[in-house]
Amino acid sequence: TGEQVRFSVTIPEDGLYTISFDMAATESFISGPEGQLLIDGEFPILDARRIVFPLYYQNTASDFPKDRYGNDALIRQERMSRWTRVPMRDANFSLKHPLPIKLSQGEHKFEFSLTQEAMLLGSIYIETFAEYPAYEQYLQKYQVPDSTGFSLEIEAEFPSYKNDTSIRPINSRSLEVTPYDTYKLLLNTLGGESWQQSGSTVYYTFTVPQDGLYEISLRWIQNLKNNLTVFRRITIDDQVPFAELNEVAFSYSNQWSNMTLGADKPYKIYLTQGTHTLGIAATNSPYNSAIEKIKKVLIDINDLSLEIQKLTGNQVDPFKEWV
Repeated sequence: TGEQVRFSVTIPEDGLYTISFDMAATESFISGPEGQLLIDGEFPILDARRIVFPLYYQNTASDFPKDRYGNDALIRQERMSRWTRVPMRDANFSLKHPLPIKLSQGEHKFEFSLTQEAMLLGSIYIETFAEYPAYEQYLQKYQVPDSTGFSLEIEAEFPSYKNDTSIRPINSRSLEVTPYDTYKLLLNTLGGESWQQSGSTVYYTFTVPQDGLYEISLRWIQNLKNNLTVFRRITIDDQVPFAELNEVAFSYSNQWSNMTLGADKPYKIYLTQGTHTLGIAATNSPYNSAIEKIKKVLIDINDLSLEIQKLTGNQVDPFKEWV
């Protein structure tokens, strides 16, 4: 905490830029590292005052332990050290993209300070801001054949790691979920009420046998938010491949469903031979503008209330009703 890194960068042209950090948190602590960024002695944007970095957790066993009745019990979690490239985002993880910072052409002085906990810092990347490409643009980039003869099923309740310990396996008594037991309570699904915080992410590591285009399907149910759509951000190796995967919608349903990403026109995702990581993150970015408007209205109401109290001397008339 309190340590600083200072450096100068020459920006080639006026424009919007994003900043990312190669980092790893190695010490054992509850809350993640936090920092702040000054450019030319000032905060370039309000969100630069608080940059939140992730902690990662993994299971300490590959199978659920059993209680005295033969039901599944939760596996103990442990911290894991993992190098990852973290783009600078708002602290609430409510925005659609990493934070764009406006920089003018010429030399600028950067100062990054660690304000909470400790972490290892590798490289810092300053890149031109660009929105995620549309799926059609992405597909044109990878003119390769579809993969054939490969299928892999991963049980969601066993993520390779996650960035939030509150995301936990839960039991579903539905016959449509595996594994299932008539007499025992098995932890056979993941999430539910424990997976609502924007930015909370689970990761699944898998291996594919050859270069090619692959499809990804999810088995899901969203029966907690009645008449409301929730969203998940899909990443491959910590990157959003194209815009359509940045906010994948899951509407209310009380039935389990299989959904291939892209639905009727499945998305083809290019993967090279070897190991990759699928990330699924909760995100409230589609609702962010509405949330900000509501916050502003509440502030305005509070300011109006204070003005009324100034005029009335804070004397509340029990016979007066505000409509």
